[in-house]
This record gives sequence, C-alpha cells and structure tokens, in this order.
Amino acid sequence: MARHIRITLLWLLGMLALAGLAAAQGGGGIKIDSVDTGDYPNLAVLASVLDQNGIPVTDLSKTAFEIVEDGRSSFPPEEVSTQINPDARVSIALILDLSGSMRGKPLEQAKAASVQLMDALLDVEGDADRVAVFGLKRPVAAGDMTYDQALEFPFGNNKTQALALVDSLTIDENRPTPLYDALFRAVKLASGQEGRRAIIVISDGIDSVSKLKADDPIAEANRSHIPIFPISLSTNKVDKDYLQRLAVRTGGVYREAPSPDEFSPLFQQVLDQLKLQYKLSYASRVPNDEATHSVLVRVRSPQAEGFDEVKFSLAAPPAAEEGAAGTTTAGESAATAGETSVPTTTPEAGTSEGLADDVRTFVTDNPVPSALIGAAALLALLLIVLIFVWWRRRPSEPEPVAGFGGAAAPEGRLPRGPVAANLPATEAGTLGNQTLPPGGAPPGTAPTAGPGYAAPAFWGGPSAPPAGAPPPAPGAPPAAGGTRVIAHGPKHTAVLVSVTTPGLRYDVLAETSIGRSQENTIHLNSAMVSRQHARIRQEDDVFLLFDLGSANGTTVNGEPVIDPRPLHDGDVVAFGDVKFTFRQLS
Repeated sequence: MARHIRITLLWLLGMLALAGLAAAQGGGGIKIDSVDTGDYPNLAVLASVLDQNGIPVTDLSKTAFEIVEDGRSSFPPEEVSTQINPDARVSIALILDLSGSMRGKPLEQAKAASVQLMDALLDVEGDADRVAVFGLKRPVAAGDMTYDQALEFPFGNNKTQALALVDSLTIDENRPTPLYDALFRAVKLASGQEGRRAIIVISDGIDSVSKLKADDPIAEANRSHIPIFPISLSTNKVDKDYLQRLAVRTGGVYREAPSPDEFSPLFQQVLDQLKLQYKLSYASRVPNDEATHSVLVRVRSPQAEGFDEVKFSLAAPPAAEEGAAGTTTAGESAATAGETSVPTTTPEAGTSEGLADDVRTFVTDNPVPSALIGAAALLALLLIVLIFVWWRRRPSEPEPVAGFGGAAAPEGRLPRGPVAANLPATEAGTLGNQTLPPGGAPPGTAPTAGPGYAAPAFWGGPSAPPAGAPPPAPGAPPAAGGTRVIAHGPKHTAVLVSVTTPGLRYDVLAETSIGRSQENTIHLNSAMVSRQHARIRQEDDVFLLFDLGSANGTTVNGEPVIDPRPLHDGDVVAFGDVKFTFRQLS
C-alpha cells in the first residue's frame, strides 16, 4: 500500500510540473482585442487566435467559438469573418541567401519584394512593428549577437536605413551557405523582440559548412515559439526536404516560388497571416443599460484552445476618449469603460458578490498563478485522501502471546508465536488451555491437555500415538481423534529482486508473465519494456526464461535471451532497462 501511495504522489507531482511548464510556455489560445458596441443589440468581438508557436490560426468556423455574456447565456457567434489587425505588433527577420544561385534576377526580385514588405510592415511614422535584414554570404558565429553593418540591419522601424541596406547587398562569389548557423543566430536575436515574431528566409536550403546541425535552429525556434517561413526558387537546386521540415516543425509554411516575381505576394501572405484577426458578430443578450457587462469568448480547435474575458459598457464613452464611439478596447480601456462612470454597479467589497467578482478577476488576470494554486490545492486534497486510506488499511497489531509478556490465549485457542520447544522452563502449569509438564516442554514435543491429547501438526508434525502404541500401518487412515494433515498449495520458490529499487521484489510463480501491460503477473512501467515482454515458466525445479519478441530484448548476465534459458540463483535478468537479481529459495 505504501508503495502505491509513493507512486501516486510521484505521478501527481509530475503532472503538476507539466501543468506548470505548459502554463509558463503560454503558447496558444485566444485574446480579445476589442468589443464593438456601436450597433447594439448587434455586437462584434475582435479577437486573435494563436497556436502554440504564436502564429494566428486560420480557417476557423463559428462552431469553434463560444460566447458567454455576464457568466450566464452561452451561444455560438452568428457570423465569423477575418480581417487584418493593424494594431498587432509584428517583428520579422528577413534572411537573404547571397550564394551564386541568387545571382541576377532572383536577387533583384528579392530586393523588390523586401521593399514591398517593409512598406506594408512599417506603414506609419514610429510604427511599433520591427524588421531586421540579414544578408548571408560569409561564415557567421551562432553565438555572436553583434550585427555586421555591411550585411545586416538590426531590429528596428527605420525603413529608410533598412531599405538602404537591402539595396547595397551584392553577390561577390559563389560560396557555400552557412544556413544552419545563420538561422540559429537570427532566432536568438528575434527572441528578444515583443509581439508576434517570425523569420522569412529565401534560400535553397543547402548547407555543408555550418558548425551547427540541421535540427539545432529548429530546436531553438521551438524553444522561443518563433515560426520560420522558407521560400525557394523552383529554378534552383533545392534541399526541399529540409526546408519543409524547417517550416512544419516550427509552425511556419514552406513556399516554392515558380519565379522571382512571386516573392512579393508570398511576403504579403506571411504578413497578413501574422496580423490575422477574427470578427465574431452576434445579437447581444445583455440589457441596454449603463451597467458594466462582461463577455467571454472560448475557442476549441486542434491548433488552439483557451478563453479570454473582458468587460464592456453600452454607455457612450467620454468625449475626450479617443476611438470610435461605442467601442471598448481590451486591456486598459476595457478596465476603465463603464466602471468609472457607473461606480454603483461595482459589487461592494466584503460581500459574497464582491468576493466572487474579485476571484473571477484574479483568475482572468493571472491565469498561470491561478492554475498553479488550483493544482496545488488538488494535490493537497488527494494527499489527505491517500493518507486517510492508508490509515484505514494499515495492518492490525498482533495478538499478545501468553508467556511472552502478554495475556493468556482465550479458552479453546492455541497461542501464537514460537513452538513449545522454545518456551522457557517453568513449573508444571498451563499455557492458555494447554498443560505443561514440570520444567517446560522437552525439545520436539508439544504441550498436552491430558491423556490421549493429539498435538496439531504445527507443534511438531503429525500427532504422535500414545506411549507404547504400535505405529500405524503405511497408508492407514489416521486414528479417530487424530490430526489430519491438510495439503497446502505450492509455495513460491523463487523471487526477482530489483537491482535499482531497494526492497522491491516479485514472487515468481509456476507461470509468470512480465511486461508493461497491466494484465501481466509482473507489471513494469517503463517505456523500454514491451507490453508482453517475457515469460518465466517452472518445469520441475527449473525456471525457464522466454523472451516474447520484445523490442528492446531480454538479457541474462548481459547475454541476450534468444532461446528459452534456465535461470540460476544470482543471475542478473534485464527486461529492457529494468534489472532484477533472480533468487531461488531453498
């Protein structure tokens, strides 16, 4: 029982750690950007849905959304459409491969596409969006975070300087491309940027000179939740497999341009996807008053799952407030809309309604601490339940034995504990209801209760006949009043003792199955152990070990088991990565 409790607690702690890790990563979910109340009762919620890599999810229908107003009414939106969110902050790193395959028209078209990308990205003065440019034609140090001013433009919103750098890029000679090193470095630099981040790389994907491996930039992009969008020219010799793997494993999309003229629309597609926003239109159920209301939007899809909630008011905002009338923006404006103008609707502190509102607000504003607090509370509750179950099922104390510091055995019952041969010498008397001769019971004899008493088998074997009586004939039934020996089932004559877990041992039966499945006699919870891994069978006094075609094999003293192998006392048996010592009992 105690072992089961330890295993359960370890499992709960592991699940709690995973939950905390998932909450800390924070990828995926929905964020309400604003609520448009200008056409009441028809409202529109503008929201962004992101996958685990921070990329907006496309092609969601209204069945993926659920709207909840004031915590009561729940319904799907009546209409779902997409648009470009001009307020979404985006940081894009543009990598241009300057190897010989880009000479001539490909490079000129890539430059033209870069100009159009920056015009769309940095379209206002002091834009919050950022762009960086990396011209790739010489070795780079993946750990060097400084910029080469001749080939690189650091993240910023100065479009003039960025375009000047792009215009100066040239191809001097046909050198191999250190693509893996450059991608890894670009990911590290992009990870320090705010908002939605992405890398666009124009390359053939061929790399034979990088110090890093092909999967190193992929792993780093996954850690930072930065997607990579590779683009290649179909006229080049291309490592298509790597470019596709680069996109799929980081959450981006691989695109192959039939000609250099296709660079511009492909750049625009990436930018549009990064700024994608959903518009959820529906008929509101809240009354047309000046109170503060709430709207919660939940999304469920294979790419993203989560919810977000904001408060809004149908009252017109103050004239000094910027923005369209009747529009509440999530964040700072959502916190002030309605709440400052209608203080009487705020629940009074200390009341049950106010407490519930405070709890709801804390959970909404602090999802990660809330999840950890809830998981810790659940873990504490389960721990209390397990301790209570263990206390109820703990073994009872053994009954005291007469002559060993305890009370005499009840009338009609034999005492527990050592046999009479081990009792101390006493004067003639009784032990329980058994008569003892003076000086105690001689070795090998049992206490008697008078003439004709027959001792049970556990006092020294089958009952002996009275003194001077002839022994019974072979095969004769026991005498009347004698003790009949009851045959017991087969005893365990071998065990498997764990090498790594002290005190863990398993009895080996006449037919013992070993594997990861719960149906086995010995259940081993290890990924290296097959569901039906091995079997031990007893034939006479020999235990034979059979491997059942396991994936990671069975060994005895380091030698793989191919044919049935007899086990001997002291053999070290390994099922995958789980090791035991075989002990044969005497």
